[in-house]
Amino acid sequence: MAEDARPEISSELLDRTAAITRAREASGAQDITTAADLWTDLLSGGALAQPDMRVAAQTLLLAGRLHRGLRVLTDARWKQKGSLWFVTQLAKLATNSPEIWRAEGDADNWWGVAKAAMRDAADCRFDDCRDKVERAVRLVRAEGGAVLLSGMIFLITTRLIALDQHGLAHALRARHMEPATPEWARVQEDVLLLNLWRRFDDEADDVVRRAQLAPCWADMNCRGAIYRYRWLREGPSASLIADLRQAHAERPANLVFRDLLYATAGEAGLLADVLGPMDDEQHRWRLEEDAARSLPLAQYLASHGFARKMHSHRFRLMFDAMQREATHFLSVLADPAQSVAVVGNSPIEVGKGRGAAIDAHRQVIRFNDYSVAPPFDRDYGVRTDFAVRTIINKDTLKPDSYPQDTVVLLRHVVFRMSRDWDHILDLYEGGMRFGYLPWSCYHAAAMRVRATPSVGLIVATALAERRGALSRDDFFGFSFLDQLEGERRAHYFSAERPSMIHDWEAEAAIFESLFG
Repeated sequence: MAEDARPEISSELLDRTAAITRAREASGAQDITTAADLWTDLLSGGALAQPDMRVAAQTLLLAGRLHRGLRVLTDARWKQKGSLWFVTQLAKLATNSPEIWRAEGDADNWWGVAKAAMRDAADCRFDDCRDKVERAVRLVRAEGGAVLLSGMIFLITTRLIALDQHGLAHALRARHMEPATPEWARVQEDVLLLNLWRRFDDEADDVVRRAQLAPCWADMNCRGAIYRYRWLREGPSASLIADLRQAHAERPANLVFRDLLYATAGEAGLLADVLGPMDDEQHRWRLEEDAARSLPLAQYLASHGFARKMHSHRFRLMFDAMQREATHFLSVLADPAQSVAVVGNSPIEVGKGRGAAIDAHRQVIRFNDYSVAPPFDRDYGVRTDFAVRTIINKDTLKPDSYPQDTVVLLRHVVFRMSRDWDHILDLYEGGMRFGYLPWSCYHAAAMRVRATPSVGLIVATALAERRGALSRDDFFGFSFLDQLEGERRAHYFSAERPSMIHDWEAEAAIFESLFG
């Protein structure tokens, strides 16, 4: 075609192209309000290319315009059934944007009703929350579309989990899940929820099976989520190690696969089998870089002469000591000659004056945050030999936090790479002792409750398995009614509410079964 015969580009197309460019730039500059206005105008004028649909959906969600944003997200989600990106955006919105959930307005659409329902949940007005969720569901159904409704229910579910209302989240999702939801959409949501509420039951195992048959299995984020769940469910099993080796071989740069491979093989004592030949200097260098965050990897490299950095040798000494303390802790639990007081944080002991009875035991175990300062010493004692903790950071662990105690961590805190260990190393080298509960202890309690066990149940189960029936005279500060009724206090020394990630009713029944 001759140059002067080319078709002219319409001014409307040029204007739309320029508007798309401005919208992209505003989103990139985090000018969210301006970007949301631009994307809204563009969407009213016709469809967008898939990459722009993603940006538009994300921008509208960040701007709090959920009524329109979820519709855009749903339309884009249909075109990429193998991607977890879309439900991940909803999960981020549920957990990382409290100001959006607090905002008033939108009362005439489902989004406004859903926000009001979540405020009710935060204030423990559960009947009001359920009623408003019912209304929001009816409003979305009126707009049509099973994937749209499923996305809204997923958003509410993840928000309830963020509010620590796991039981309510599970019940509402089960009640309102749309039967017409396509399998690919249901699996996407189930995979993310698997790691959020950590239920170890047939339903969760079915998600693992279905995920491997779904389009989203091609998404490395999906596979990583499934492998993380399996590491909690199966421990360092041969099948999981084999799957992680294959995934790592396919995607060696994927940090999640590397992390889980080091953790699982390290726990099983099989790092030599999975690391490959060590005669390649670049390979050794990369491993030592990873060892800066992986204790089992640092221990392996240092103990086999492959570590050149002093950091790796220091980590090895700390991890060696952790393993010795872990063995010692289990030996204490197994030794019937040593009386053990297990002290929970329920306010049930207040005013009973049982502190002396606690301190009379040979060993005293406490959990997470606690206080032995006056006036609590009279009721809860002052001695501590083992402080079992689920969370460790610079705020919860300080040089003077546990001067004479052993800090016992959960196994999945110790073996993963997802931690900066320098602070713990400084504390260890300053004299603090650390141990951990092995996977077998976590698994035994998890399989009883079929959900994430509280650390109190983990220790009680470990004691019962090693000593037989437990004595009530050795347990203090445990009352599951504090988690379920009245003011719902978690601690005797503060008004903090209990974590609802645990199934307290089931744990109460299991606890009773452990006593003779």
